[in-house]
Amino acid sequence: PLFRSGCLRPYRRHGIGGMLLAHVVKIAKEDGNIDSIYLHVQVNNEEALAFYQKHGFRIKERKEHYYKRIEPADAFVLEKDLN
Repeated sequence: PLFRSGCLRPYRRHGIGGMLLAHVVKIAKEDGNIDSIYLHVQVNNEEALAFYQKHGFRIKERKEHYYKRIEPADAFVLEKDLN
């Protein structure tokens, strides 16, 4: 991965993650050579899925056995189209 992101529970729901994500999307759009942003989310992480879907990401596929040390080991691949 290029980077990992997360927000400690006490700081969630204050807009910090949304601001960080918006900044990444802005930089990617300004680059002009990036068509999409992809990320992985553990299939049972409903809070993260809702967050990313709220910001325009859509589930593209499910990768089985993606994670090595956590259960469930499957991940969703999410995509945000920048065009």
